[in-house]
Amino acid sequence: MISVFEARRRVNQGARFLDVVRPNWFEKIDIYKLRLESCTECIAAQLSSWRTSFLGPDVLSQSFERGLIELGIVSENYSLSDAEVAAEYGLCLKMGDVELRTKDCVGNSFQVLQDMWIEAIAERIAKEEEMCQSSTLVMVST
Repeated sequence: MISVFEARRRVNQGARFLDVVRPNWFEKIDIYKLRLESCTECIAAQLSSWRTSFLGPDVLSQSFERGLIELGIVSENYSLSDAEVAAEYGLCLKMGDVELRTKDCVGNSFQVLQDMWIEAIAERIAKEEEMCQSSTLVMVST
């Protein structure tokens, strides 16, 4: 199973990447629907333009890959080596992250990553609220 330390490292790297390529990305993520093991409810899928379109379930199941392409993480010719890049950003698991003996190990590893994403989102929301309060105080005092 992926360690909390490793999951936090990857997610922090992915969140910093998203801060650059998709400012305010965290506002588009529905943490109540977030499921990293889902091709339609993970971070990349929720940021994908396909997610908001009224396409059939076959296309929606490709939202993860489409999201990675739109974010510039992978090319149109998505391959397994691209999955390693996405895993470095905490968007999916690497082959060595889980013991494939049980489904529960896979689920636990996804949950660790998901918890780190929720933490990263909460930090950004808190920072944004703090900045809004600071600017309000400056406006009131002038």
